[in-house]
Amino acid sequence: MVGLFVVGLDVWGLFFWSAVGASIGLAMSVTAAAVALVLSVILLLDARRQWLLFRPDDDAEPTGDSHP
Repeated sequence: MVGLFVVGLDVWGLFFWSAVGASIGLAMSVTAAAVALVLSVILLLDARRQWLLFRPDDDAEPTGDSHP
């Protein structure tokens, strides 16, 4: 959740600094976009890893009395 908050804050910063303009605004906008992009990729890769790590095993035998 903290990572998503930081991405949202960086996106806000991207728009804020692009409105400021000039060379500092452009530099900060590019930096905010890069940070938001890299952090989003890291969060997505970690979410995929967590999904693959904790997903139910498809090859497992079902439990219960359905098999004789």
